[in-house]
Amino acid sequence: MAEPVVLVNSFEVPAGQAEEFIAAWEFQFVNVARWQSAETFAAATMSAGFGQAAAGLAGYRPHPGLYRIVRT
Repeated sequence: MAEPVVLVNSFEVPAGQAEEFIAAWEFQFVNVARWQSAETFAAATMSAGFGQAAAGLAGYRPHPGLYRIVRT
């Protein structure tokens, strides 16, 4: 059975470009999302809708990572 994963994606935003980044992304600089599994996350990122939704972030270097929760 697939295990849930959490996406943490921080972005490098050059000095002076924070306002443009915020306009493209409504929360400042870190994206945290829970996914049913790594496979469902991968499938979502391959969809046309995902690419369209993320188009405004294309100029900012992301550092995504999927993590399994081992203890809460």
